[in-house]
Amino acid sequence: MEFYTSANPDVRSELAVPLIAKNRLIGVMDLESTEAGYFKPEHQRVLTVTASRIAQAIENARLYARVSRQAQTLEVLNEIAVELASILELGPAAGTGGTTASAVD
Repeated sequence: MEFYTSANPDVRSELAVPLIAKNRLIGVMDLESTEAGYFKPEHQRVLTVTASRIAQAIENARLYARVSRQAQTLEVLNEIAVELASILELGPAAGTGGTTASAVD
């Protein structure tokens, strides 16, 4: 079973570094060159540091998006609660069931 797909048949060197955030693989940075043996250990060190920062930025963007969605949900729920409160005219008698007993003569 082959997992590699060659997008460019002229590639002679490739350097791939995982994007890892919170001990989870979220992607791969892949550099290619048409020159055989092009990538050196320094390329790998620089790409590894860069990949780490990019992975953290991606994770931060995901967290921000999730927090933004949660904030919107809470805002809608609050608007619904305010609307319900105004409909029900909750006040000091809240919790009494809104009924009173009266004597019948």
